[in-house]
Amino acid sequence: MVVPYAVNVEITSKDFILKDGPSLGISNPQNRMVEEYDLPQYNPMLQARGFMETSAYIHIEKNALHEDIDLIGICQYDMRWTKRSVKLLHSLEKSTQGSRQFSLINRCWQIFGFGSDAKSIVYAQIAGKLMNSSGEFNGMACTQAFNWDCLLKSYNHFFNTQWQMVDLIDQPLTLWQTYLMPSQLFAELAQWLYVLAVEMEPWANEASYETHWGVLGGYTERAESLFMALRHRAKEINIKPLFLEYDDQIPKALGISKNHYGV
Repeated sequence: MVVPYAVNVEITSKDFILKDGPSLGISNPQNRMVEEYDLPQYNPMLQARGFMETSAYIHIEKNALHEDIDLIGICQYDMRWTKRSVKLLHSLEKSTQGSRQFSLINRCWQIFGFGSDAKSIVYAQIAGKLMNSSGEFNGMACTQAFNWDCLLKSYNHFFNTQWQMVDLIDQPLTLWQTYLMPSQLFAELAQWLYVLAVEMEPWANEASYETHWGVLGGYTERAESLFMALRHRAKEINIKPLFLEYDDQIPKALGISKNHYGV
């Protein structure tokens, strides 16, 4: 179910660490690797400017890597696959015998997909409600760092909708750019992210907002949250948990530092 997907020109492979086992390389029976920087449609500035996972979303869509599958997902490298999450994938796999299947995994993010009839289900990492009944944002929305008014304005303009902030009340907050979603929904999200990436520069990475490398990826992470919340509010999708867990030992085991966050 895995194909390596490399985003770093200098480092094209790393082992992934399992919680209760040794360091294991990724098995890839078809011997394929997708190298983002060698794709026909490639914009190196997306990685250079710190859009991080968003670059994978955009380049997968721009190069039509998603078109032959039904479900596709991206997950951050420091998420650990639990027994529940693995069981979920196996149950979906069993229900799609004979369907089109496709999966990817990259050095920093895991990308996976396979056939399914569940066209309206999105599996995600859920961090509670985005906004409570009093209209207060969840603290993890980080409204002090990210301009949600601009995100909503961009969404409404791109999709020709008229949502308001109150429409986010009681909707799920999905974070960590970690999803398994229908391919068509993935395409719609990625197309908006491409436009949003242009709209956000340079102001979203300048004072009074955060100025470190990688903050733009945090912006688009919240944009994905907004996208999912509004699609859920419109009853176009049903969001269910993916059951992954953040594991801070994975970056340490891989020798990866997060200098741009001071870690």
